[in-house]
Amino acid sequence: MGYFEIDMRGCPSRGMLNALPHTEPYPDYCGHCDLLYKSVAKKYGIEIKGDFTHVDKARCKFTTTKKQQK
Repeated sequence: MGYFEIDMRGCPSRGMLNALPHTEPYPDYCGHCDLLYKSVAKKYGIEIKGDFTHVDKARCKFTTTKKQQK
């Protein structure tokens, strides 16, 4: 089974928050992308796994795979 990766190397939204000197971004700020994309992809039989280990650098990665039909 193949896969497709989305490698966000510079999220504009999180990057802007990281650059603000007077605020600290909410720790789970990037969770909205995970929730949004997973719910949409599920309708089309696509599974998404997110890697949020570098959100402090405005980076994340999603790996998508097509669920096998039974």
